[in-house]
Amino acid sequence: MSRLPVIASYLCFMMAIINFMATILYPIAKFYLNPDATDYSMVIWTMIVTFVMGSTYLLFGYSTVSFTRGLSLKSQRLIVYLAYVYIMLPFILAIFNTQQQAIFAEIGKQSFPIILGFLLVFLVFPTMVIIAFRKKFGKKNTL
Repeated sequence: MSRLPVIASYLCFMMAIINFMATILYPIAKFYLNPDATDYSMVIWTMIVTFVMGSTYLLFGYSTVSFTRGLSLKSQRLIVYLAYVYIMLPFILAIFNTQQQAIFAEIGKQSFPIILGFLLVFLVFPTMVIIAFRKKFGKKNTL
């Protein structure tokens, strides 16, 4: 059995955690940085979109884990292939989106603490959540 579906499932879980964190943290940061903002509909729409994306990543990750554990159906194999594409999609879109490239260039020009903060929020924290869930729910209960 290939290890690629396991890696894909963990990447899906990590992307789901990042999207769920963005769902919670985006409105807090938006109104903290600009308390006079009255564009609530855009904030709510962004929260809905990030929540749906996170849920989709979570479902793809769960289905990929089921596939690797032996609950293999032909449809799950197709979902695993779709998970591969869905994992690569943000990176492919970042290549073609000039506004996002400008944001990444601005982040790169800033000092080291901002880059370290991004690594902490987008890499370390999701990894810690995955490890915590594995320790909590990965134990086998034998009676």
